Formats: sequence, structure tokens, C-alpha cells
Amino acid sequence: MTKKLGVRTATGMRATRIYHSAPPVKGRHTPMPAPDPLDTVHQLKEEIDRLTEEQIEAMKMATFAGLTPDEAKEYEERRAKILELVEQLRMLEEAA
Repeated sequence: MTKKLGVRTATGMRATRIYHSAPPVKGRHTPMPAPDPLDTVHQLKEEIDRLTEEQIEAMKMATFAGLTPDEAKEYEERRAKILELVEQLRMLEEAA
């Protein structure tokens, strides 16, 4: 069954929601499905690869021209983020 309901958004603007089944019961929330662990692992690995590539490029540049203090800070922030992501990935793989 398709049903249209008029609702107000948090900013007070009027919006229409279309439900293809019964609308949610007032006061009850539909739980979000848990993220697929394989998707999460894939996303973490892609982010690690992207950040590692940036680190490689920064090191190439530093070899020829050196790093400015801002570039060195960005390098360290990326290094810390890579370590954080690798730890998240390790925990996910251990849980699997």
C-alpha cells in the first residue's frame, strides 16, 4: 500500500514522505540494519590505501624539496590516521 504523509522537518519546512507499506508507529523507530562487516573492511582498506599513497607522494616531495612545517604536520596526521584505521581493521578481522 502506498501512502503519502505530510510532515514538518526540524527546520519547520513541510515535506512529504511516501511509504510503500504501513507508516512507522509513532514513538517507535525502525532499527538501521547493521553494516556489512565485509563492506566495512573494504572501506577501511581503501582509505588506508588512499592515505598511504598520499604519504608516498609526500615523501617523494620531501626528498627533493623538504617539507614545510604544515606539510610535516599533515604527514604526521595521516600517519596517525593510518595506524588508527589499521587497528580498526585488525579488530574487525579478529571478530570475524
